[in-house]
Amino acid sequence: MRLDLFLCRTSIVKRRAEAARLLRAGHVAVDGKPAKPAAEARVGQHLRVEEVRRVREYEVIAIPAGNVARKDAGEYARLVSERAREAT
Repeated sequence: MRLDLFLCRTSIVKRRAEAARLLRAGHVAVDGKPAKPAAEARVGQHLRVEEVRRVREYEVIAIPAGNVARKDAGEYARLVSERAREAT
């Protein structure tokens, strides 16, 4: 599954367009390397998502087959850490 779609379906990011924008801007890293929207999400990968006010890290647990209810999002991506983004 495409990474931008994975981020959207697992409720890490609210909209797919926002996920694609974050990816293109280099604010999402997969296993420490910047990723593109069309990169494949795979089980075991570690994702780092840098948003305006916070930085979150996730571990991919499973790849969903379709849409995912927000309450079930934890079955696909586990939040490893979350912190406030440092002011620049």
